[in-house]
Order: sequence, then structure tokens, then C-alpha cells
Amino acid sequence: MKKLLGLFYFLSLALAQTDAQPNKASFVGQIILLPWTMTLESYCQAGSDYYALLIEVESEVKGETKHQLLAINSLRDGFFAEQEGMKLWQEIYEGLAGYVDQEISISAEMITKSFSQEEHCPNADMSCISGPISCAWLRLETLDDIGLP
Repeated sequence: MKKLLGLFYFLSLALAQTDAQPNKASFVGQIILLPWTMTLESYCQAGSDYYALLIEVESEVKGETKHQLLAINSLRDGFFAEQEGMKLWQEIYEGLAGYVDQEISISAEMITKSFSQEEHCPNADMSCISGPISCAWLRLETLDDIGLP
């Protein structure tokens, strides 16, 4: 029941977000499932487990690469706040399970959202989050946008 109430809370925040800047992008990386943690990244994903794409990017040091995680689909995304969108979000979330630990290519929009959060303390073990917050994730609208590299 707590999770359901939390979901409704985060969906209400999604509807109040501003500053969406979609940019279509293609990436190659490995799909991983990340558990909820007490981090801003989890908060940006609306406080639930989420999938991410682990990609390699060039380091500032010549010839070296580093890894970067790109979250996929957030419940904070107003696109998924509509009823049909929630069905789509769930379908994609469940479909991504079949790609865990596989290297894939993905074509998706990079979404950034900035919003102001009144002080909110989900539980006594978690720090309160408040003020301006900026989140980013890949918006995957269909599993057809996933392929092999």
C-alpha cells in the first residue's frame, strides 16, 4: 500500500514538471537493473528499481574510456503519467528484463526535467530532499527501438 501511495505522489509530481528538452540519441551499451537506493538517481526514477544502459564514453585522458549509466524511463516523465502511458511504461519495464546483461543498441530521447521539490522525507532513514532538482533519463517509447549492436 505504501508503494502505491508513493507511486501516486510521484505521478502528481510528474504532471507539475517543467523544462522538457527531448533529443533523439542512439547508444550502445549493456542493460542493467538497478535497485532503489537513497540517492538522487533513485529519486529521479520515482523511488523504484529501474533499468539503465551502461555505456562507455571517452575519458578526458587520451586513449582511456570510462563508464556512464543512463537511466531508462522514469515515472517522473509526464509522458507516462497518462493511463495509456502507464500501461506502456509497464510493458517496456517488463520487456527490458529480457535484455538484462546483454549488449544492445537503443534509440531514445534524452529527457531532462527540472522542478522544485518542497521538503519531503519519505521515511526517517532517508535524508529530506528539497529545492531545485534536475533529473535526466532516456525515454524509450517502444521495445522496437532496441536492437543488437
